[in-house]
Amino acid sequence: MLVNMLIYPHAHTHVHTTRVVRSLVIEMVLATDMSSHFDQLKHMRQLMSSPDAIVQMEKGRSKVFCLLLHMADISHPGKEWETHHEFTNRLVEEFFRQGDQEMQLGRICSPLCNRNTTSVPECQLGFIDYIVSPSFDVCGDLLELLVSGDSLANTVPCSPLKREVLRPWEETINSNKRAWRMRAKKMSEGGGTKPQQNAEREEEELKAEKKRSTIETHRVSTMETLRTPGGSETTTIMTREMHRVVTDIATVVTKAGPSSSSNNPTTGR
Repeated sequence: MLVNMLIYPHAHTHVHTTRVVRSLVIEMVLATDMSSHFDQLKHMRQLMSSPDAIVQMEKGRSKVFCLLLHMADISHPGKEWETHHEFTNRLVEEFFRQGDQEMQLGRICSPLCNRNTTSVPECQLGFIDYIVSPSFDVCGDLLELLVSGDSLANTVPCSPLKREVLRPWEETINSNKRAWRMRAKKMSEGGGTKPQQNAEREEEELKAEKKRSTIETHRVSTMETLRTPGGSETTTIMTREMHRVVTDIATVVTKAGPSSSSNNPTTGR
């Protein structure tokens, strides 16, 4: 029923609805293939530039759905850094494993699949600049067009929405690009260190930073307990002892650095 109302109102029978939805899903899934990426953007720009754009959108709504699903597939640079970084790590590892198998079979490694030569930061910057940002621009233009069309059809005047409302991803994408630029700069200053080694070093630094942050949280907590009036003498002594131990651990972790955890062949910690 919902499909009949929102997608194709003329689909009155269950059999017809099933066929329409199946056809739409197949079309949308096939449209996630990157080989049709630029054709999708070109077609959508043509629809939006037509004089009767809203009417054309209504007729070609399947193309809109295809674009939205494709955007969901490539939109992780528009998410917060931790999520985007996790997406990136999983994707590039999939590429690298493909490259490893290709080299084992004596074949030429596919582009972006060689873990020893591929610069992940540079790849992500190119992906954002040439694929993601233009796609988001089209989506933003589409939202503005649909909102303006609704406002024209509405008899009640409404104030125009701000750009950050219609394009909330822009600041996040710019922030992620800054983070990738910093990593690309570190790699270029690393004297030709292999990209995969740099990625592992960054991961170690991130884990060490989390450890320091956790220890600092405990340290502040114990100091707050020390400053709390009315505590018993036993509690105060135990709290001071905890504070001393935690402070010593923090000092050791800070001096040891991020790579010390990988130097113990016995424990691996």
